[in-house]
Amino acid sequence: MAGSNSISLLSHLTVIVIRSCYQKVTNVVRKPFVDEIFHISQARQYCRGRFDVWDNKITTPPGLYWLGYVWVKILAVVNGGEFKCDTNTLRDINFVGFVVLQLLILYLQKGTTSNSYSTSSISLNPLITLYYSLFYTDVWSTVFIVASYVVIVKQPFGKYRSAMISAFIGLASVTFRQTNIIWNALILATFIDQQIDPKDRTNSFSDIKLFIAETWRNILGVFPFVINFGLFLAFVYTNGGITLGDKQNHVFSVHIAQIFYFTSFVAMLSIPLWISPFFLLGYLKLLRQNIISTIISWAVIALLVHYFTVVHPFLLADNRHYTFYIWRRIINLTAYSRYMLAPAYHFSIYVTFKLIADNILSFPNEQEIQQQETEYEQKERFTEDDFADEGENPIKPTFITIAALSICTALTLVP
Repeated sequence: MAGSNSISLLSHLTVIVIRSCYQKVTNVVRKPFVDEIFHISQARQYCRGRFDVWDNKITTPPGLYWLGYVWVKILAVVNGGEFKCDTNTLRDINFVGFVVLQLLILYLQKGTTSNSYSTSSISLNPLITLYYSLFYTDVWSTVFIVASYVVIVKQPFGKYRSAMISAFIGLASVTFRQTNIIWNALILATFIDQQIDPKDRTNSFSDIKLFIAETWRNILGVFPFVINFGLFLAFVYTNGGITLGDKQNHVFSVHIAQIFYFTSFVAMLSIPLWISPFFLLGYLKLLRQNIISTIISWAVIALLVHYFTVVHPFLLADNRHYTFYIWRRIINLTAYSRYMLAPAYHFSIYVTFKLIADNILSFPNEQEIQQQETEYEQKERFTEDDFADEGENPIKPTFITIAALSICTALTLVP
């Protein structure tokens, strides 16, 4: 009960903080900011019912503008008349999205060993927090993909019906961001992996065989996601590429250095989770026991940085983003600084995968749910004192989920 109260209190405090930030942004940034210039202008066209008008500078699908149209219509009905499709009204959508995201994460964490800080930690990720106050695609793109994941993990409508609903929500998420099709694949992999009996897992090779077997055994749950992938491929074919507009500035490239930027961000953001003598000594022990392979790893990272670093013109031209200053003052400070970061990248990769492997925010599969229900029925026959010394037994991520997450992350970052 105390844990539930602390989670509820922190969630309420988070909403208050974000609402205060939203009010501050609204008061100070009165005009469309950066890419809002394109998004708000396009949304206003939809509010006027002009769905045939499209700004070729916009690269993402029109899901956000459909949502803006529906939002304004709902407000008009509630207020008994017309409602302005202005900047503040459209920004309100993303604050509502933040609240929805909070609720989804709370529901997702129900029944896990997560601590009371996780809900706020996830929703206050710096990469998305700013957009709760602006009219960007990021928030509702995240809401829909998290909702799809929640449905597949919790399975509130039964196994196959939940898979169908999850796939539908996942398809809706792609209308906000094309890269969400990759996270659809992660959600599908999670669904299949949940069907594997933990007793049958012996090693990574057996995991792969079991995964393939369960894919065919649960084809009714897999098929809705296959439809999503087919529709996306049809879109790419008819559109002549992934992006809708401004294709000359959004071309395919192999940007492996993005993976190192990502792991560095994760390591920095998660410092409170790993900063300890024990963790650091564990890394130093790994280095000492694998000196040759570590040096080779540093060299490989440096080579990948040299041959697969893409410097986009927008990165050099737009000083309104933090990445502009990170690139100029850290990564590209000297001719050799980007290569000197190889040991730091190596450490960040270690931190990222160590945290994933040790993660306790995991969810039971079908067999484990049945086992937990049986144990719960047994516990009802005894008092709490009979189980006073019983510790938690968190479920660890599997080889399949870690591999799927790694592959999907790479596919999102590298091209």
